[in-house]
Formats: sequence, C-alpha cells, structure tokens
Amino acid sequence: MPLTDLLTLGVGEAARPITAVVVGVGADLDTLMRATSACLAAVTALGTAAGARLLSGGGRRAALAATGFTLLVLAACGPYLLIPVAIGALALLQKLRGRPRTWVAR
Repeated sequence: MPLTDLLTLGVGEAARPITAVVVGVGADLDTLMRATSACLAAVTALGTAAGARLLSGGGRRAALAATGFTLLVLAACGPYLLIPVAIGALALLQKLRGRPRTWVAR
C-alpha cells in the first residue's frame, strides 16, 4: 500500500476519537467549524512564515504580507486558538517522549 494511502487512512482513523469527543460533549456544528478554522489558520500562518524565511525579494515580501493577514485571521479565532496550541503541545510532548511512529515510510 502506498504511503499516501496509509497517511489518508491514519488521518481518517485519528478523526474518529476527535469526532467522538466533540459529539460526546455536545458541541454543535458552529463550534466544530470554528475549531477547524482555528487549526487551518494556525497551519497556514506557520506555512506562510516558513515561506517568508525561505524566499527572497518579492516572494519574501508577499509571504510576509500573507503571514500578517493570516495572523489577523488567527487573532479573530479567540478562545478556539487554544485547540491548535493544545494539538501542537501534545505532538511536541510525544516527540520529546521518544515514542515511535505508528507507520514506517519505505
């Protein structure tokens, strides 16, 4: 099975417990969409900031502008910003604990 298929299956399987928690606490669609938007904005901000660091000239200026605008959107997420922060903290904790990956790329 190709690696992309395994990753797709992994993301799908990871979404199940998240969905169960969201349904279990009685979150509505609005809450779920706001949490998803906060995660998307956080990833986009990190990506555009990385682009600003890697690019030069006009590309760097465009990436800096995109980073600034994305940070404004991220600031509008309010308390939902804690969700991507918590996900990042859990990922960092797992990395620091030295847990092995659940899949092997070959």
